[in-house]
Amino acid sequence: MKLAALLESLNVPMREEIRRHNGWEEEAGTLEQLLADERKISELNGSLYDLEIKTLTLVLRTFGYKPFDWPKLEKAGRKAFPGAALKVGLIRLSRRGIVFAIQRKWGEAEHRVAEDTFPLWRRQLLPFDQTAAVYAGSDAASDSDYRPGIPSQLLSVLAYTAKEEVALTQKGTMHKRHAGKLSALTPVKDEEFRDAGTLLRPDPDYGSAAAAYLCAMGQSLGLLEKADGRLAVRNSLMRGWLRQTEAEMHAVLYALWKEMNAPRCCWLQHAVSCIEQMPESVWISVCAVAEQMPGESEGLTAGRLTGDSPSRSGLLMDWLSPLIAWGWAESGATPDGKKLFRWLTNPAGSKTGGGTTAATSSSRDEAVAAPCLFIQPDFELIVPPDCPYGVRWELELIADRIRHEHMAVYRMTRETIMRALEQGRTADGTVGFLELHAKHGVPDNVRVAIQQWGEQQSQLRLAPYVVLKCRDEAAARMIGGDERIAPLLGETLGPAAWTVPAEKEAELRALLERSGYSPGGKKGAEGGTAVYLQLPAADDGDFPDSRSGEPADNPAKGHIYSKATVQYYGKEGKFPLVEDVYPGLQEVPSMWLKDCRAYHASTRKQMILKALEWKACLKLRKSGADTVFIPIRLDGIRDDWAVTGFEQLSEVRISPDQWEEMQLILPGIND
Repeated sequence: MKLAALLESLNVPMREEIRRHNGWEEEAGTLEQLLADERKISELNGSLYDLEIKTLTLVLRTFGYKPFDWPKLEKAGRKAFPGAALKVGLIRLSRRGIVFAIQRKWGEAEHRVAEDTFPLWRRQLLPFDQTAAVYAGSDAASDSDYRPGIPSQLLSVLAYTAKEEVALTQKGTMHKRHAGKLSALTPVKDEEFRDAGTLLRPDPDYGSAAAAYLCAMGQSLGLLEKADGRLAVRNSLMRGWLRQTEAEMHAVLYALWKEMNAPRCCWLQHAVSCIEQMPESVWISVCAVAEQMPGESEGLTAGRLTGDSPSRSGLLMDWLSPLIAWGWAESGATPDGKKLFRWLTNPAGSKTGGGTTAATSSSRDEAVAAPCLFIQPDFELIVPPDCPYGVRWELELIADRIRHEHMAVYRMTRETIMRALEQGRTADGTVGFLELHAKHGVPDNVRVAIQQWGEQQSQLRLAPYVVLKCRDEAAARMIGGDERIAPLLGETLGPAAWTVPAEKEAELRALLERSGYSPGGKKGAEGGTAVYLQLPAADDGDFPDSRSGEPADNPAKGHIYSKATVQYYGKEGKFPLVEDVYPGLQEVPSMWLKDCRAYHASTRKQMILKALEWKACLKLRKSGADTVFIPIRLDGIRDDWAVTGFEQLSEVRISPDQWEEMQLILPGIND
């Protein structure tokens, strides 16, 4: 779960308390920005108490950013930490906004570190040796084919949806014809996800797993929606999306991919986070990364030995393999067969700020208008990798992509131009677009052909219309003479009929009904299924929340369920206090807490019982040396008793005559 959602689970007073507790009352920026700022986290780390550092380190090492409840944490730290220490550590970390304690609606509380702050705290407390993970040899060999990046693959799916009438079945699934076409457009095959056994499987009715993922991403971003029995492009949000830089698109799509397929086990979360901080174009030894990970074994499948580095490296490579299919990375091998991995484009390193400056918007507009195409006399268009996506979108709609390697190649034909004209473009507009973006101009034969095809298309056109037809001429005269109705009518079709502009239909229908008429016919009968998407204008807004990875405004429901959603949790009311860990504290003799003293055996037993009740610990003085003892069980009756617990991570059983002095230690009170 992301930091924004976790903060949303807290009320305003709790969020203000986090600011006060961290000394950020006068700091500029939102609480979310401060808690995710690496410089602030470094400062915060320097101000943490030892107990807070130890508790947070245990949480990161054992759970990563997975949710956990109190019994799981207590079990993980039972040898090294008394339960009270972990409770106090969690309370303090919660008040600082580092670990969040949220209440499930059915009453069960759980804790977690935010997914987007986990890598920052991991770097502070569990640093990763990048040098040891880099393969220093010069004999690495790539074994990956070239793939267009995932923004380009998504563009193909969106363009197909805009060009075609992608009708859905009554169950909301895609017809086989469209599913097959989408599958053919995406170069990623199902076999490339086969070894990644932990991946979430999307709806199979979209041709292929890759096409289903891309459709799900489009819907999560609000670029696609199910409307009127078909899958359609949301034009308003497309304009903003196309104005993103490719790096911003990579960051958003990678965040969605991880949301759909978050690493399930803790050590894999650490491994992925470590690889995300590696630079591009550097070969990484997958085995060397796995060997540095915490020793937690959860998630290892049957047939893979727990803690065995080769097994872990295999699981890590399974998770990384789809990143290669999406064009983010490539795999390789050493001469002795060890697996290597390197980023071609590191999407986790493509973070940008939450806003866009006027200078940034201006530079994007200039990039969209800059010449970037090579137009050949045979109607082929050669597109370099740095071509803006606003230009690529228009190419998808006026031409067919026939090849996409490092350079993409499109071809215009009479059919593609006629299709674009049917969708609202004009021949002059298409030629003007090509002239604007062609580095060496538009060949004469290409210009002439497009203009001829435009003339052929404009000579005759079938178009749907809304028609207002009166019963007779007398009724027509009454309608035509009404000064409120007449301005809404279009061309006269005879003595008793008019065309009605599509945008005026609803207003006319309402006005007729208020005037006592009952217009028949089907509302919205004008059809209008073609999609016409202009290139982004300079004053268009940016894509909503694109750099935070959050969904756009009111996005359509995707095909993939996300379990980490805030609606399953209740609002927290207040942070617990450290004193709440020790009910009845005021009844305990103060001398038990001040220093080590010698006590009668009966008093020693009372102190141990109180430590067991509160899950606290004891300081025992044996032969002049002090040791910390965590009691877990008291055995025996009357004067013949002994206590079992952990001392220096080892379980021991001691009787009261084996120490001279003792003190009750309450973490957060007298530690």
